[in-house]
This record gives sequence, structure tokens and C-alpha cells, in this order.
Amino acid sequence: VQRVNGSNHVQFENVLYNAGSAYNSTTSTFTAPVNGTYVFYFHTRGNGGNHASHTIKVNDVIVCLGHVHNQANTGTCAATVHMDAGQEAWVAPYHVISHYFTGKTTSFTGFLLSK
Repeated sequence: VQRVNGSNHVQFENVLYNAGSAYNSTTSTFTAPVNGTYVFYFHTRGNGGNHASHTIKVNDVIVCLGHVHNQANTGTCAATVHMDAGQEAWVAPYHVISHYFTGKTTSFTGFLLSK
């Protein structure tokens, strides 16, 4: 996991499951394939004893804000939102002190809850 240079998106290098191909690993963006209610969740673990805040954004609007402080702590961010087909969601850094995402302990998921 790393921050994408020149953008406000956190890039996830390993995509484990992507039914319907709504998540684009090149742009680090989930695009709603249909109108409906979606659930998004982001989890991270601190690294290096510093802190950071992160958000989930839908069309550049913050829908949740999470925080992690110190190496042993974790931070989460979850949101249930209505999206129209074509709208986008992604994870973005909000306030970063140092490198804060650690490989296999950081994840992002999104799915359609109902149409």
C-alpha cells in the first residue's frame, strides 16, 4: 500500500477480490456500476510511532474520517452511502505525519448493499 504520487488517492497494490471490476487498481478508485446503497470500509495499522488521519471520499466529499496513532494502534473508517452509477469512491490521506500504511494490515472494501 502506498500513496499515489501527485494524487489524493491511496493505492492498494494487491486486489484480492473484485467482482464486477468496480475497483480500478490503476486509479485506486471504486466506480459504482449501478444506482444504490454502498458500504465502504478502510482499516490500517500505524507504522513508525507516528500518526495519520485518512478518509473515504465519494466524488471528493468526505464521508468518514479515521485516525491511527502509534505503531501498535489501528484506525478504521466506515460509511454507508447512496451512489449513482458512475460516481467514484476512494481512500485519501487527510493528515499525515510520516509513512503510515503497512502492507497486509491495511485494507479497503466496498460493496453494493441494495439497489
